[in-house]
Amino acid sequence: MACSCATSSVVRSIVSAKHDPSVLERSGGQGAARRSRPPTTAPTTNSASSERFSPNRRLLETAPAAIRFSMGKLCNSEMRSRHRGTMTAMEKTLTDGVPRHLLRRIEMQDRVWRYAIAALTVAFGAFGSVTMVIPDGAGDSPWRRITIGLICLSVIPAATIVARTPLGGAWWSKGARNKGSIAFVAYADLGLAGVVLCMQNAQAALIGTGLFAVIGAYVAHFVDGRVMSLHIAFSTTVILALGASLLAAGFNPTTVALEVIVAIVVANAVVALLRRYTVETQRLLSKQLLESSLDPLTNILNRRGFAFSGDRLLHRTPGAMVVAAIDVDEFKTINDRFGHTVGDGVLRNVASLIAAGTTANAVVGRLGGDEFAVISADPERDTTFLGEDIHRDPVWLPDGSSVSLSIGLVYVDPAPAGRPKRIVSALLDDLNDRADHALKESKTAGRNRTTTVTS
Repeated sequence: MACSCATSSVVRSIVSAKHDPSVLERSGGQGAARRSRPPTTAPTTNSASSERFSPNRRLLETAPAAIRFSMGKLCNSEMRSRHRGTMTAMEKTLTDGVPRHLLRRIEMQDRVWRYAIAALTVAFGAFGSVTMVIPDGAGDSPWRRITIGLICLSVIPAATIVARTPLGGAWWSKGARNKGSIAFVAYADLGLAGVVLCMQNAQAALIGTGLFAVIGAYVAHFVDGRVMSLHIAFSTTVILALGASLLAAGFNPTTVALEVIVAIVVANAVVALLRRYTVETQRLLSKQLLESSLDPLTNILNRRGFAFSGDRLLHRTPGAMVVAAIDVDEFKTINDRFGHTVGDGVLRNVASLIAAGTTANAVVGRLGGDEFAVISADPERDTTFLGEDIHRDPVWLPDGSSVSLSIGLVYVDPAPAGRPKRIVSALLDDLNDRADHALKESKTAGRNRTTTVTS
């Protein structure tokens, strides 16, 4: 059913539950059908070397109005002030320099590694048990045997916990918030130190400190640099303490110094090497994941990245949402008339316009060709932008005419019980189909407009 009211009014009526879900609403949103500018102010053709949409900083607080080929970037207008807090396309993709939403796509098959670490934990307990009975270990001292025995018994629950704790997330999030891995490192360091310091023969204990290298392998992969530094400092302190006890017992200082240096190198050199390797591996994998999910021309999410990010947003947002399908009107004509360099510039600038105008709760992607898509958890503000504002802030062509957009919007009602993960992908596909149908309605009605439907 046709409607002459603005799209923002349509959305407000939907949000207030006064709108009939079966009604199809069409927003005018045309502005001037094809705005043109005086020839004297017409922008020049965009070159391939024009400045691209910045991936590493927020746009200017007064960003965008007309997007000019002569500048290749967003210019000023009041639209930015109406959408405070929006983020650039790459800022919506990256968090602290790491594409965490992409890294979550990796489901690390870590069962073998968990069981291996648990087995090593049990092996530590076996090592401690041996020291309880050998003369150079606990000897005849009851308190030494009790201390070592308690440490050895603790490996059983520790190994059980390790075997049941997934490691995939720990590998990527080695920050201080990863308390489980930090606690395990502290437990292993203190446990090994307790056993070797309880041994009567300090020289034999120095041999046992080589097991700090095994703990160091875990440290290099699953905790951050600060914890690694503490581990190295702690193991070095234990080794130096054993060396001091050897000197106090009258051992040759040169021999003791050599033994201590070798023990420190064995315990800690591997940690630094493994740490460097895992950091470089993560950096390269992160870069590849990011590049595989970004559109190289527009620097926003491609179809793969949009599908994954849209699934996640839809799953974690029980409230109302909106999905949009956006198409550049007569894009083939633009390519034929001005060339592919200008056509590429149009796509880049349209992507920048959409990414800058939508809120931080939106996912923006290019699905292919001149087709863009948006899924937003802030339907009222983003529908106002996609239904009205975007039509008033066009992308200009070299001859002074503007590029128009046809948009189809699908409003998604809140889900009181949440959205089960198993149906999210199917739901997103269905919403994209509905948005595409609404887009066709906009094109049929004359282009340069937004059509809104309810889900």
